[in-house]
Amino acid sequence: MRINTWDLVELPKVRKTIRDLMTTFMTLSTISAFLDLELYQMDGKTAFFHESLIEEFYMLQPEGFMIPGKEHLVCKL
Repeated sequence: MRINTWDLVELPKVRKTIRDLMTTFMTLSTISAFLDLELYQMDGKTAFFHESLIEEFYMLQPEGFMIPGKEHLVCKL
């Protein structure tokens, strides 16, 4: 937060956190391997390094760095 990497916000109802997306990715990668398809991915944890991103990414507050009283908020990258 000190270097303005993320803002703490309420998670929009139509969005998921990166952790939730990892579960989805594991399912998709299993299906794509079974069907012999190619699958491309992007590292969401370092997404904020890319200036040209159009999508908004949300992640859970890092363990050990949660702000007391704001544990329900997520980091908007």
